[in-house]
Amino acid sequence: MRIIINLNEQQLERLMSGKRIPGSLFAQRTSNEQFKVDFYEYGTGKPKRPREQTLMRMDHGTVRKTRRNYKLIVSIPDNLGEARCGQLMLKGGKEASNFMMNLGKMLNA
Repeated sequence: MRIIINLNEQQLERLMSGKRIPGSLFAQRTSNEQFKVDFYEYGTGKPKRPREQTLMRMDHGTVRKTRRNYKLIVSIPDNLGEARCGQLMLKGGKEASNFMMNLGKMLNA
């Protein structure tokens, strides 16, 4: 019986130097006396998402930039009461709005 294992050059070099390569083997019978085995290495998935960039910190929140969006995150403790929380949310929104307008002016200038 003859078995053919397909490896790329980097994998072969690592095996020849005595290192381990985590992965899985998939076998197919090509004829009565031949097997073709493909090796798939683990950990070659998609790249990780880039982190959010914090543009501005406020008393009760932040303004962050992702790859596609701007985020306004407001977090207020609930022991302040509903009226005070509403005022702080409006204040945070106005601060963020002013910051974004100034940022747009600086980038366009």
